[in-house]
Amino acid sequence: MWQHRHWKPSRQIILGMLICVVALSAGRTLADQPDVPVDPFEGLSEDETIAAQAAASDRWEAEQRAFVMEFERSGRDPRSLDRAGLMLTYGVPATDLEGASKFADVVILGTVEKTEFGGGGTLGAARVTIAVKEFLKGSAKSPVFVYQVGGPVLDGGHEYLAESGGDPILLPGDEVLLFLITARQHPTKGDGFQPGFEVIPAIGSYVVAQDRVSTPGSNPLYEQLQGITKDDLVRAVRESIH
Repeated sequence: MWQHRHWKPSRQIILGMLICVVALSAGRTLADQPDVPVDPFEGLSEDETIAAQAAASDRWEAEQRAFVMEFERSGRDPRSLDRAGLMLTYGVPATDLEGASKFADVVILGTVEKTEFGGGGTLGAARVTIAVKEFLKGSAKSPVFVYQVGGPVLDGGHEYLAESGGDPILLPGDEVLLFLITARQHPTKGDGFQPGFEVIPAIGSYVVAQDRVSTPGSNPLYEQLQGITKDDLVRAVRESIH
């Protein structure tokens, strides 16, 4: 299984992370689950609380690692899971296609061949292999690897596909147009890291289905680009690249 620890999300993209998973499709939050106490550390001293939180975090990571390993081993389809939103705070470096084109190292048009999930970690991670049909900006060896935050999550007996609202998890068969920046190798745990990219959040992700474009609702260009044809999107992106 791919080891998520090799990759460190870019600080210029993700400024902070809040560990709160909201099940978008099911309309559930962690607080909705009756077995989760409001304050599991009530009555503990400060030192006891710190120790209990660390132990809970370790148990969570071990549980998630085992769940993801079994999910991958059994070949389960991530499309079968309810989508869930990770509450992330991230910077949006551009508000139009011209700005996104300037910020991106490469802009690609291609198809997702494979999505691998890394077990462990608080939020999980995915490594997506994309066969590039065309580089609209820049170049790289094809296929390219794209790293994303998220993946299968087991919480309170419920299974979700957790993802950032500004960077939905890309799945095999997806036809995509992506604005990408170079991913960073983890400075101390990067042995085995394969060079790849990250999606510019919100404005950098476009999935094509039946010749129509879908993009995250957080995209500042959502009203302008949601539902347009692939050819119209490619034309607009070409015009934005100088």
